[in-house]
Amino acid sequence: MAINMQALIIVIGYLVGMLVIGYVVGKLKIKDADDYMVAGRRMGVFMVAFSLSANNIGGGSTTGLAGKAFTNWGMSAVWYVLAASIAMIPLAYFAPKIRKTMAVTIPEVVGRRFGKFSSGFSAVLNILALFCLTSSQIAASGSVVSVLTGIDTRICLIIAGLVVILYTTFGGMIADQISDLVQFIIILVGLAIATPFVIKGCGGWSAIASKLPEGQLSFTKIGWVAIIGYIFNYFCTFLSGPEMISRFESAKDEKTAQRASLVSGVLMAAMAIFPTLLGLAALSVKDAIGNPASGSAMMAVTEAYAPTIITGIVSAAIISATMSSADSNLLCMSTM
Repeated sequence: MAINMQALIIVIGYLVGMLVIGYVVGKLKIKDADDYMVAGRRMGVFMVAFSLSANNIGGGSTTGLAGKAFTNWGMSAVWYVLAASIAMIPLAYFAPKIRKTMAVTIPEVVGRRFGKFSSGFSAVLNILALFCLTSSQIAASGSVVSVLTGIDTRICLIIAGLVVILYTTFGGMIADQISDLVQFIIILVGLAIATPFVIKGCGGWSAIASKLPEGQLSFTKIGWVAIIGYIFNYFCTFLSGPEMISRFESAKDEKTAQRASLVSGVLMAAMAIFPTLLGLAALSVKDAIGNPASGSAMMAVTEAYAPTIITGIVSAAIISATMSSADSNLLCMSTM
């Protein structure tokens, strides 16, 4: 397999940058357990908002979202992330109440109301779920590195896992939120830059639209029942999600937690369209790019129709999306 050197350099630079952030933050900012687990409860609106957004935008919301647009969801795949951004609006009502508890983990809150057994039982369930989520995000990161380098996937999984573990261990919640800020910017800017290049390379939007099956451009193809169901599902998940709760607890006050929830909704909504368009572009030229699997459609169309450096940026964006979720899950799991 040919190695994309420009893309590889960008990705290596990104991975090294994450390690540097973790190491420096650990040396300069971590003084006690509160600093490590909840960032000293002093984070501002934008730090919390970007961290919430980066945590929610993982591999499923980038390559997975493009894959849904590529298969049978079409333009309505945008709801896969847009529904999450809408769910952040009612969550803003609960964010101050969550911050007011001054808790560190959800099992701690459960224990206050229902006792030690319930606290321990919920901790076990959360740890198992977070372990699986962390593993899946690291697997996605390793797969991207493997595609770029041609190195055995198992070795790339080890590299991705070590990077996540090290920078999270070095700097705790503060490093997590700083890296989340960097990662979300990379995701949003990277996909925003890549999308016009890919669309142009595929012959323009008119050419793409003309090659799509009927109904693929409908924003409501999956149906309003499914859309409303996604919004409700995201809201329930966010309200009980350990990684979400820990972000609200890191806010400097209750008002900050509420505002961060609303800002996060805007950030996620801004990101939703780009993977969808890339998935539709891949669908329009699927025979030309070898009819890829849905999970690799976004990378396949980018490699085929965008400049090499853009492919590297998209690769970094995908790794950012997966690692931003993995580090949050890992920190919450180890805190419990």
